[in-house]
Amino acid sequence: MIILTTRIKLFKTKTEKKMSYEIQHNSYSSAVTETIRVIQSKGFEVSDEEIFQHISIGGKPGIGQTKRASLEIAKGGKVQKKAAQMQVYGLDSGRFELNFYIL
Repeated sequence: MIILTTRIKLFKTKTEKKMSYEIQHNSYSSAVTETIRVIQSKGFEVSDEEIFQHISIGGKPGIGQTKRASLEIAKGGKVQKKAAQMQVYGLDSGRFELNFYIL
């Protein structure tokens, strides 16, 4: 009788710090302001032109709709390969839900 032994290697992965930000907002502009605050708190910069082109144009999402934006970010004036990904969902209650991360 042959007994097969399975070896499982456990890999420790570097865990990234989670971003703390407010998820539920009363207005779309509050969600956008929170996104900019988090970007700046992580040491990144986002230009006013980037905000205007990707967030301001097109208005806020309606009920049941999602507005997505990918923002080019910079650090020390140098554009990064990473981008800030933002999604704002219009809830049935009239509030907005923010989902945000930097990739």
